Amino acid sequence: MGSGKVCAVVLGLATSANAAIFYEPFDYSTGNLHLNVNPSVSQTWYSSATSGADDRVQVVSGSLNAPTGLPGSVGNMSSFGGAGRTDRIFMGLGNKNSGSVYYSLLLNVTDLTGAATGGATIFGFNNTAQSATTDDTAAQPSTISGRLIVKPIDANTFQIGIHKSAGTTAEFVFTDPLSPFSIGNTVFIVGRYTFGPLAGDDVFDLWVNPSASTFADDSLTPAPTITESAGGDTNQIATVILRQTTAVVPAGLQVDEIRADTTWARVTSNLVPEPASLGLLGAAAIMLARRRVRRSAGR
Repeated sequence: MGSGKVCAVVLGLATSANAAIFYEPFDYSTGNLHLNVNPSVSQTWYSSATSGADDRVQVVSGSLNAPTGLPGSVGNMSSFGGAGRTDRIFMGLGNKNSGSVYYSLLLNVTDLTGAATGGATIFGFNNTAQSATTDDTAAQPSTISGRLIVKPIDANTFQIGIHKSAGTTAEFVFTDPLSPFSIGNTVFIVGRYTFGPLAGDDVFDLWVNPSASTFADDSLTPAPTITESAGGDTNQIATVILRQTTAVVPAGLQVDEIRADTTWARVTSNLVPEPASLGLLGAAAIMLARRRVRRSAGR
């Protein structure tokens, strides 16, 4: 039985490297998300914009249900929407300006009240590495790439849209209006921003509820649900944001289980990063097991 425990610990330490670099399950106490520290990258959630100064992104009890093929959701989840502050966190990927950057998340739209008829950005990449020195900045993030957009059809249904950067409403690309999404249903989303070699040739792709049979394998990456390439490019990607703002964002949104990395396989992996404390605990367990083996051999 002792050797089995050692094997389990070794496996956990070995496979954690294949998990996404940034993993956010919102495993915090309920209340303001602001100033919570993500253990996977040792970075802090900071707020931007003075609009709705007392309306922060919240951590609330419960989790959104992950689809088959992903690990079960842990911790709590974020809840936001409408007027209020936008929260931002550095992903631990550096300031990316080449190759591809992916995110994945679980989304549940609970209330479309106040949503802009042309669609509003609720999530995306940002170029600013938010820090304590820019905590509670006065301006909303404006350079948002890989935009995730919600567009209401009626009070209960909506489309999901995208734009690669800060484009106009006319450049937004949306999912099929004849196959709408309903409030109260969790959607699994994967986004990919790809930098091109020339000005204006970056591309953003989005997958909505991709098949679990493609998870954790780059060679099985499916065709995107929607793709957008119009307009200007972003200069770099450093952070992700949960976006609130005045009178355009739907009133009720829940986001959970955010991942970010540079490959499809890692943001759809069934593995999760180990917090540093768990890694140290595992290492200590291995050392203890080795000592026991040596003692047994000595007898």
